[in-house]
Amino acid sequence: MSSILRATAATGVVVASLFLAGCSESDNRTSRSNPRASELKGGDNGSVPEGYGFVERHIATIDSKDSNAVKLQRVLTIATVDAIENSTNVKAVTRMTDYKGAYEADLPRTSPDGHTVLYQLREEYGNINLWTMSAETGTNKIRNTEGDYLNFSGAWSTKGDKIIFSSNRTDANPHLWEIKAFGGGGGLRRITDSREGDMCVHEAPVATDTLCFTRCAIGVPTIWTYDRKTYLSTQLRVGREAQISPDGTKIVYSTFDQQEGHWNIWTMNLDGSQPTQLTSNDADSITPSWHPSGKWIIFASNKGSVTTKTRGGKGESQFHNFDIWMMHVNGEHVSQLTVNGSNDDNPSFAPDGKTFYFSSNRGHALEELGKVGTGRDIWRAQITDDVVSIDIAQPKPAK
Repeated sequence: MSSILRATAATGVVVASLFLAGCSESDNRTSRSNPRASELKGGDNGSVPEGYGFVERHIATIDSKDSNAVKLQRVLTIATVDAIENSTNVKAVTRMTDYKGAYEADLPRTSPDGHTVLYQLREEYGNINLWTMSAETGTNKIRNTEGDYLNFSGAWSTKGDKIIFSSNRTDANPHLWEIKAFGGGGGLRRITDSREGDMCVHEAPVATDTLCFTRCAIGVPTIWTYDRKTYLSTQLRVGREAQISPDGTKIVYSTFDQQEGHWNIWTMNLDGSQPTQLTSNDADSITPSWHPSGKWIIFASNKGSVTTKTRGGKGESQFHNFDIWMMHVNGEHVSQLTVNGSNDDNPSFAPDGKTFYFSSNRGHALEELGKVGTGRDIWRAQITDDVVSIDIAQPKPAK
């Protein structure tokens, strides 16, 4: 007998409605990947896959009914008990952080020179701060922000000398801020001052003095640009998780398709013109990021599935989890990079074009089904040479 994990219990419904609203920090997903919370509470334990369990995660969410305040929403995600990666499309898979307890490392971003990785860390008492570490060894971990605030969604400036991030340090709703990246911090400056919630910031890799970010108002995420020279913000389109291309001419982003009921990845010009849909299937595709060449896009998607034996051996269980994927900028030549079966997302490439970093809860599930695991870590992997060696044909959107 085969069973599909579906979001039908209370927690699953809450998670689904939260993600459909669209103004959460990094988890734009529908009920496709949200298993039943009742399976943890003495429900149908036979439906839970063997070797899997649940791990809690805390998502920064904009509450449009409370002055666009940013709050942490606890959700449950599926994860493996082990951390083994069997994909033939990646190699040298390395755990870069190994936090214990309730610490959650997320949103890794490599510095322009490739030497340092920036990431956010939910700490012991529920606050979030930004940290950096060596991209090569994972050592020399330094906290870059302080306080009992939510300092999250960090990014590097074009030169790599500053860190841009979102924070509620002065108001309930988050604004964009920047701080010096090295030398003990300092130079804290607020960039935006709106009544909405600003997050998911990214600065153009080339010197155009342009930022793109997500602004959440009335529960709808919209993509904006900010000009450092004129201090003016411009609204482009509905969507989120925008990233400016290496040459500074395009933006990749995700947006929710009301008809399909899923998140898809699109590109558009820097001024918002010529929107082009890249993904279109019965799945959520989220957290896109550019390859340094500008020819490829790395992202997370739950288009794949895992089929395995259920606990108790009553049959098979199939579920959809988020893995890391890669596609050409025209939407073709899609390759699945990770297949662990856990919750992998927020990938980003290093300048060498082969190494990428991502966050995952793999290895944090507990053997005992009645207990919820905690924790999330930053991982590093390298793509194999054949993944990007394909001769590209004429542009044609993926089906």
